[in-house]
Amino acid sequence: MPRASTKVFKKRRGVFNKGRCNKSNDGCGESNPTVPKNSADENNCADGAKLCTNETEPSASEKKIVNMDISYSDEAFSGFRNVIVDINLLACVFFEVVKCIKCEKTGLRLHLSESNCGEAVKFHLKYPSCKYNYTFFNSKKCDSSENYELNTRLVYAMRCIGKGAESARMFCGIMNLPPPPTKFSKYNHILLQATRETCEHSMAEAVREAVDENDGKRDLAVAVDGS
Repeated sequence: MPRASTKVFKKRRGVFNKGRCNKSNDGCGESNPTVPKNSADENNCADGAKLCTNETEPSASEKKIVNMDISYSDEAFSGFRNVIVDINLLACVFFEVVKCIKCEKTGLRLHLSESNCGEAVKFHLKYPSCKYNYTFFNSKKCDSSENYELNTRLVYAMRCIGKGAESARMFCGIMNLPPPPTKFSKYNHILLQATRETCEHSMAEAVREAVDENDGKRDLAVAVDGS
């Protein structure tokens, strides 16, 4: 029988990475032995000073990420959160715990208005003894408009998942919520205007950033996808 062929691997000889400088993260690794070292620099490197590191300016992407974190932090920690609350439980809390500001007695009664504006519900706090009455809504209004934010967010949420008015009515019916606003087209125009303003502001900021990176020159090259 023939002998099985076996491969013989030769050993490689030589010195690898010869002539390269071994740099560590803190910049205080091995260096060229021909260059004399200063004792003060060695002490500073031992103390963790930034004498041996190369500091670079943050990139444009890093600046954008930092700005996004700042912009989202206001919304996340502002305290304005939307929650679904059982009205019966809320009425029991007002009746048993909350005291009237006039007579300082418990027993406040919570009533709902029959005429609602979509998801924006009007509440009435009443105390029969001292005729105390207070009215409030469960949603704030958008800036410089008479539209409630809760309705705008509902329409926006439906549009984000590719649904419309019929899906919103089905969702509110299943969740036992008030019916959504009937005029969906009005909120579509509001969202369109807000989207247009946001896009224009974003593109203006992108142009300003590009001009700053180009040393103030406005002669910029733009690549456009023809599809």
